[in-house]
Order: sequence, then C-alpha cells, then structure tokens
Amino acid sequence: MPALVWGLILSYFTLLPSDQLPDNMRALNDLYIHAAIYFFSAFLLVLGFQRFQINRRLSLRQQALILFLCVAYGGLIEILQGTLVPGRAAQWSDFWANALGALLILILLRGVHQVFKKA
Repeated sequence: MPALVWGLILSYFTLLPSDQLPDNMRALNDLYIHAAIYFFSAFLLVLGFQRFQINRRLSLRQQALILFLCVAYGGLIEILQGTLVPGRAAQWSDFWANALGALLILILLRGVHQVFKKA
C-alpha cells in the first residue's frame, strides 16, 4: 500500500507542467532527484515484497520484478512528460538515473543481507 500511495504522489508531481513545479525543485540537480526518488520507490516495493520483514531476503526473480516495475514506470513517466506535459521533455538521462536509483537499493540490500548472513 505505501508503494501505491507513493506512486500516485510521484505521478502527480512528475506530470506537472514545468511552470507549476516548486522553485526549490528546479534548483536541485535533476539526476540526483531522479535517482533518489526511484531508490525510495524500489525500497517501498522491497518492503511490500518482504511484508516489512527487512531480514527476509528476496529471490532473484522478485528483485528483477522490482527493477522492471521501477524502470517501466520511470520510462512511462518520461514518455508522458515528453508527449503530454507542457514545458517538460523526455530525457534519456532521467530514465537511466531512475533505473540506477532502483538498482542501487537492490545492490545495497543484497550487501546488507550478506553481512547479516555472516554474523
């Protein structure tokens, strides 16, 4: 449920016309924002798959599904921005930053599980 609510909030703000974006959002590095947003999005999906038991390890198939969902959603948002939203454009750099953010949380959690497995 948290991932769904986050997805709706994300959709709202990413599909705003550029002249309606808050000024402080425009001043930040766009690629860092994209990576951070999709890092958090993938994290919420991980929590959903784990049923909020962070010590439960995801299967490779579940991790691939989370990455796919984030990349597909990010790609769809970029396409919609480029075709339907005034003052916004689809950018490959945003797409790759989205994918990198989602991938980073999966790599990080994999490392965390390896550390706790040894302990």
